[in-house]
Amino acid sequence: MLENFKFICPYCQNDYLKDNVIRLCERADCKHYKEAIKPNIFGMYKQKCNCRGSITRCRCYECSQIIPRDILDWPYIPFSIVGTTSSGKSSLITVMMDEFGYNGLGLTAHPLGETSEIQDTHKEQVYYNRERLMPTDPEALTPTKMPEPQIWKITNGGRKKSGFAPSYTFTIFDGAGEHSQGQSPENIVRYIGKSKAMIVTIDPLTINGISKNIDIKVRNNTQRDRIVGGRPDAALANITTLIRDSRHHIGLGRDLDIPVAVVLTKFDVITTCNKFIDMFKKNAPILNPAPSVNDRKVDIVQMKNVSDDIVRLLEETREHNFVQTIKNNFKEKNVMFFGVSSYGRPPKDDGTLHEITPHKVLDPLLWLLKKMDFVD
Repeated sequence: MLENFKFICPYCQNDYLKDNVIRLCERADCKHYKEAIKPNIFGMYKQKCNCRGSITRCRCYECSQIIPRDILDWPYIPFSIVGTTSSGKSSLITVMMDEFGYNGLGLTAHPLGETSEIQDTHKEQVYYNRERLMPTDPEALTPTKMPEPQIWKITNGGRKKSGFAPSYTFTIFDGAGEHSQGQSPENIVRYIGKSKAMIVTIDPLTINGISKNIDIKVRNNTQRDRIVGGRPDAALANITTLIRDSRHHIGLGRDLDIPVAVVLTKFDVITTCNKFIDMFKKNAPILNPAPSVNDRKVDIVQMKNVSDDIVRLLEETREHNFVQTIKNNFKEKNVMFFGVSSYGRPPKDDGTLHEITPHKVLDPLLWLLKKMDFVD
């Protein structure tokens, strides 16, 4: 029950009682825009400041970051996206959240705080300028300067009753790829430790058994201006070590009890090769770009079929170690494999993008929401 009164800051990841979060007025001309508003004699906060402005801003008393009030008012889920360098984590977040309005489940998503500006900037670059998002510059990251999490609010209109629709707030922390392959700063470990779920992204072009079968022109266009990531099994081994260390040093031999969506990105590259297309059955769900939704419910059977196809692809391209590392570290019920494409087609010869036609980008998030019983 105490969890209902606790708060985890999405920026510094410190947790404390919600009553200790500093409330602020939304109006910049009010003294309470910066100065804390005090509760009444019953310890309750009003919806309006004395100036009649709404009390919609909050501040963490640990790190002083401004926090959207929705995080206090609704259940909160922090989760991380980690993976190999240049595996397309930022692109996946941008396109996944833009496609969220077409989920078929009655869900809506709204960016909170500065996330709105980040999403708009990334969408303009991808959808209108047809430019790929550049990976995070490793030189720009320090132990005190890391990518800030995106904060979203999801409302499930499909479960609306008596005029009330349940909502969640969640943060997506984009764990920089290079930190999945080497020494990670303390705050990366802290984010992973607080995460309730994870998406692990793998660039198929770092898998030799896949890369060598892809046309060199497609390969070069996809990898243009990109740092080539390390081997996926090595990155995964480091990721599992981070998770264990962040959870009070859980020893080897004990399964990690956290839902993990293992995502093979850039699936559009794989579908350029007939050898790989022939591995899948005709009309296999993995070849259907639409979300795995049926009759306004998440289709777990379809997702499991996709997962089995991805595992078979990895095993037939000699990635047995990668698959075995997953099995050795996570509970089987908490793992699902996905094949997604944020852009839908490999880049053009000049490096620009075709019209954006995503492939199953919603499935990893829908599965995680299903695991948390937020969707049917």
